[in-house]
Amino acid sequence: MQPRVRFLTRDECRQLIDAADLDIGHLVKGALLTGCRAGELQRMKVRDYLPQSRKVFIERTKSGYPRAVTLTDEGNEFFGTLASDRDNEAPLFVRHDGRPWGRDQYDKLLKEACQKAEIIPPICLHTLRHTYASHAAMAGIPLIVIAKQLGHADTRMVEKYYAHLAESFIDLQIRSMMPSMVT
Repeated sequence: MQPRVRFLTRDECRQLIDAADLDIGHLVKGALLTGCRAGELQRMKVRDYLPQSRKVFIERTKSGYPRAVTLTDEGNEFFGTLASDRDNEAPLFVRHDGRPWGRDQYDKLLKEACQKAEIIPPICLHTLRHTYASHAAMAGIPLIVIAKQLGHADTRMVEKYYAHLAESFIDLQIRSMMPSMVT
């Protein structure tokens, strides 16, 4: 039996971003575009955005091993806008008053954005990490690539939670690419 992992649809992602205040909206976008954990986003400095390689660098991770997260064009544009004309040592994600986010300071704002976007029940920021991984699996991105983006040493966690979402991609690949074997 597969574990249940809640994730947002693409429409729900857009609704949440539209409903969110600007400061929590940045955290929401950052999580959706990287799959990073809340603490990783909170600790990110402007210098951690690497525009030439189109990546963000995560120095302190849950596993203790730093990693670089590859950005899509959309992610690169978003992080470029966030980092534009700011001091390298400044936090990348800040609240409306310019102060960095503290632990769990975004929970109430995220809950309010969920209510406004009619996302019931409301999600936590970690659900956006699941959303990133789920959509990556459904897009056919290899599980090892998803694991590396999320900072996992191997595919075990990704297989446990997201492999079932990749089945339609597998079906499509087999049906469209497998040569005829008997005719």
